[in-house]
This record gives sequence, C-alpha cells and structure tokens, in this order.
Amino acid sequence: RAMTATLDETSVLAGLYATLRELLPVDSLEMVTLQDGTDRARYLTMEGEAAPSARWLAPRSALAAPARSVVADNKTVLIHHPHSSLWVPLKEGGVARGALGIKCSRPYAYEDSTAAFLELVSDEVTLAMRNARSYEAIEDQRRRLEVVNSIGRRLASSLDRWSIMRTLREELAAFLSFDGFILATITQTAEGPVAEGYQYVGGVEEVVPPVPLAMTGPSREAYETGKPVLVRKSPWARSFEGKQLEREVWTMGQGAAIFVSGPPSDQRRVSRSFVWVPVLSGEQITAMLSLQSYTESAFDDWHVNLLHDVAAHVSLALANADHFAQAQTERARLEALHLLDLGVASASDERELAEAVFAAACDYLGSTHMVLAYVDVGGLVAGFTGQRDERAAPIGPIAIDSAPFFRRMIEGGTDRSRRTTASSPAWW
Repeated sequence: RAMTATLDETSVLAGLYATLRELLPVDSLEMVTLQDGTDRARYLTMEGEAAPSARWLAPRSALAAPARSVVADNKTVLIHHPHSSLWVPLKEGGVARGALGIKCSRPYAYEDSTAAFLELVSDEVTLAMRNARSYEAIEDQRRRLEVVNSIGRRLASSLDRWSIMRTLREELAAFLSFDGFILATITQTAEGPVAEGYQYVGGVEEVVPPVPLAMTGPSREAYETGKPVLVRKSPWARSFEGKQLEREVWTMGQGAAIFVSGPPSDQRRVSRSFVWVPVLSGEQITAMLSLQSYTESAFDDWHVNLLHDVAAHVSLALANADHFAQAQTERARLEALHLLDLGVASASDERELAEAVFAAACDYLGSTHMVLAYVDVGGLVAGFTGQRDERAAPIGPIAIDSAPFFRRMIEGGTDRSRRTTASSPAWW
C-alpha cells in the first residue's frame, strides 16, 4: 500500500523505507538497478531522516559492487558482522536486474527469515519501479512533445537562417540548460562536405567560418553515419585545454576541431559534453544540430530524442527559408528588369540610356561603379561610366586594340570578371 500511489523512483524508495523501519531495524536503504546495454548503474539511497537521493554510478564504483555480486549470482547476500547488511536481487522475468539492500549498525540484526521476507518485498518493489519508470517515460514524452510543438509553431514563421537559429535557441533555452547551441548547414563541394555554423555561445550570436567535415570529429561521425552522437565526457577537453587556443579561429586536434568564441571574459573554452544530431531532407543530410555544455554528463538520451524530433521541423524551416530566398531573388530580378524597361523606353540619347541601365543594375547587383561600352558606327569602342547616384560620364572613343579586356569579351562571347583596385581605371 505504501508504494501504490508512488510515481517516481525516489517516492518508491521513501515509501518502502518508512514501512520497513516499522518492521525491522533499518538504518539505511539502498537500491541499485543496472541499465541494459550500458555499464552504468542507477543508485538510490535513503538514510535516517534525510531525503532520498538518486544518481548514476560509474561502472567500477564501489557503491555498486554488492549489487553487481548479487546480480551475478542471482541470490541473496546476508552479512552479520561487524555490521548487519542484507541484499536481495530485484528480478524481472526471473533475471536479476538490480539489488535491494538494508543495513543496520548492530551485528546479527538480520536472519534467514528476514531475507525470505525481503525477497517477497523485492517483487513488489520491482513492480512499483516498473510502474514508476513507465510513468517517467510518459512524462518525458509529454515534455518532449511540448518542446517540439512549441518549436514547430515558432519555426513556421521563420523565413531566414538567422531567425531559425535564434528561434531554436530561444525555445530550447526555455526548457533546457546548455552553454552553447549550433545550427550548421552542410554544403557539398569538390573537396567534400563543408559545414558553416550559426552559433550561440555565452550570449553571443555569430557565424562560424566554414570548416570541412573531414577535419572535424563527432559532427563528421554524425554526418557519415546519419545517427545522433552523444558524448557525455569529452575525451578531447583535456588535450585542448592544455593548448594556447586562439579566439575566433579553428583549432585542429586529433579527431576533433574547436572554434573558441563567446565573450573574452568567459574563461571556459572547451565543451565537456555535447550532442550532435543530423538534419535530413529526404535521404540527404542538409544540416546539423548541436547542444554543448561546459559540464560533463549534461545531456542524455532524452536530449538526443528531443533534437531528433526537432530536426524534422528544422529541415522544413530551412527548406522554406531557401524557397523564400529564391522567391525574393526572383522578385528583385523582375523588378530590376521592369525598371530597366521603363528607363530605356524613356531614354532620348545614349547618356540617358546608360543612366537608366546604371540605375536599375546598381540597385539589383549592389555595385558602386558601372560601365556601358559598345562599338560605334566607326568601329571604335565608346561608352559611359558612372557611380551610384551620379551622372554618367562619357569615355572613348578609342580603337578596339587599345581595349584588350573588351576585345577578349567580344571575341569569346562570354561574361568576364576581374578584380580591380579603387584606383584602377582600366575598364577595358
């Protein structure tokens, strides 16, 4: 009855502890459950009037040693001297999945009948713990769906990558605790995939310079496998912290790369735990999501599942942003062509025609200087040059042999570009 209304592990332990103390001499109650597929163990304890506590144990922790012995042998362990302790297995389907233990400072406080009684109790504990874990899983799923739905609603109105990154960071920060957030878009190049990240660290939003995924570590693994990568304790943190790391540049290490950013006053530079999750569009990975923390074991499978669910909304938002950008580009092009048609139609001479071309093209291309050149009836190169918001000035006419750049363009029949300095007058 004491465990009937319990909804979590600690309340199960508290109810059991209160009941056992009425029947037996119990100074402390311990419970260790082993996790399938991992060496970690869940450790719960309650002693005296203190509140119950729960934490994860390392694989070789001494606190888990008695429980591992009980699980390995699948039988009760009773110790009489110098202090009394009794451990019984917690079984599911006849297989030991953990152990329940009671302790007393007095010797010979427990006997075989106590062990038989506690074995019966352990069956009820197993059932109560299973119910508690089921309720916890349902509650975790509810929380995850709440976060995912909130992010999905916000992303529906995000039409550029900066707003997508900012929306994701704000929504995740409302529910989770983390030190860094990254949304990295993936671009395919001849040298391989390249990631360009939108990053938030220490209150600063910034664009991280592109980096080839071949030079990175966990993010490359997530990209190549198509599966999330969870690192609870970074093996690279110690090696990077021993180096003199430059800020705002990539530092390469063995199996990983790091970009130090954030405010200069923040001396924490290297993440100690993080998770990377790929964002898929169809079967192609188009982006990567990451949460990072300066604290070890800050993330678990719940965070991985959350980001995996969020990734579907991010994929749709990025696709919408690309479509919107393409539509805006096409709209601007059509507007420029319309202005060009109006200006050319109203031009009365070559100068006005050049100014109409300059006015339409400068705004669309974002250029500051433009040249309109042509071959006149005499076979000479003539034209006009102009700067933004200034009248066009005539140039030429000159022989076509004196305009090699213009001549090559005419002969090749293709567009040409050349990088010039501000003082370079050689437009031909």
